Amino acid sequence: MLAIPRRLISIGLAIALAAPIGCVTETGGARQRRPSWRVFEGPPDLDSDFYDTGNFHGVSLFFEINPAKDLEEGKDYQVRVIPVIDGPREIYTVQDIHRVVYSLRKFDVGGIRYDVVPGAWLFVLKQRRGNLEISYRGQRIVVEARGTWTPSVFFHREHGSDEEGKWMTEHLQIGLTHIEASSRRAEWLVDRVPYRPGSSDVLRLRGALRVDAD
Repeated sequence: MLAIPRRLISIGLAIALAAPIGCVTETGGARQRRPSWRVFEGPPDLDSDFYDTGNFHGVSLFFEINPAKDLEEGKDYQVRVIPVIDGPREIYTVQDIHRVVYSLRKFDVGGIRYDVVPGAWLFVLKQRRGNLEISYRGQRIVVEARGTWTPSVFFHREHGSDEEGKWMTEHLQIGLTHIEASSRRAEWLVDRVPYRPGSSDVLRLRGALRVDAD
């Protein structure tokens, strides 16, 4: 782990039961998930937590929220996400802090679109300016960005077996960049290019955004 102090983002592997595709489910209120297994860590300046707001179209949505700072009701506020139907779209908002749009089996976060994968997790961070730094499996990752943008991370796991036995692959998408970490190989694939974790202090992602934000 990095020596830089930071608030830990802990997300569990006990994937929630996926709702049928085409069906929207809504929980009574948001809750924090704090199982022991970690998906990613950071960013270093994070002063909030991720709240699980429910499972929609088979994908669990987590929003970065600091109740004491972001919501008028403070820590006792129950974060509810009730999608608004707008023609073919569904719009998920948390007051004026977060906005996610679902359409054509994709979730759109700030112009970045993720295909629905049942059992996946979508983390939506608050809008920020400049680079984003996180750590995944101990590897520092910096997403380079100019201007203001809305970071998001999409995570899911894939299981299979072959003549060599069972295998598991983790898929971590940050914007347009896809990181694939498989138990079948020591190297990751970063946009299909091999990368050995730990071979550099920082893995810099320069093409994760479609365009530089304004």
